[in-house]
Amino acid sequence: MVLELLELYELAKPEGKLMIKRDREDVLSNVKALSMAGQPARVVMTALLQEYPDTLLVSRDIYNQRAALRRERLGGLIPIEALIKALEEDNEWLFEVKIDDETR
Repeated sequence: MVLELLELYELAKPEGKLMIKRDREDVLSNVKALSMAGQPARVVMTALLQEYPDTLLVSRDIYNQRAALRRERLGGLIPIEALIKALEEDNEWLFEVKIDDETR
């Protein structure tokens, strides 16, 4: 599942309340949606701070979330392997792959 990022929400907020699970899922959803739309991390952070002013997140958490989303999207492959796989599945592209065994 996408992310350790909001494990912070399992911690108590400054006023002593716990963030309820629905809010956590909303935050994850917002981070994913804004990131997939190409918004910079600072814009994502600003949006989260406006909607959840008591958030315990820092900008590093957004970058970590984005990295986790990217790893999930690549399915454990490196980017070039994911590209080759996508091209093979598409069948609309004519291409050839040569792998240099000496550099592997």
